[in-house]
Amino acid sequence: MDVSTTSPDDALKKRYAELAEKTATAIANEGPPPNINDRPVIPNSLPALPRYEPPPPRRPQRLRHM
Repeated sequence: MDVSTTSPDDALKKRYAELAEKTATAIANEGPPPNINDRPVIPNSLPALPRYEPPPPRRPQRLRHM
């Protein structure tokens, strides 16, 4: 029976490192996103998003003493 001496955490860290390296290589090989007619793919003509306006602060309730 062959028992691995590598802990599951070490194996996971090694796998993540391999994936990170492959991802970085793929991104470097792919290059920047394409331009169409010398313009970015996503136009900057989108409308502005609405701003969130928080409600006004509540006035504290006065306690009535009986």
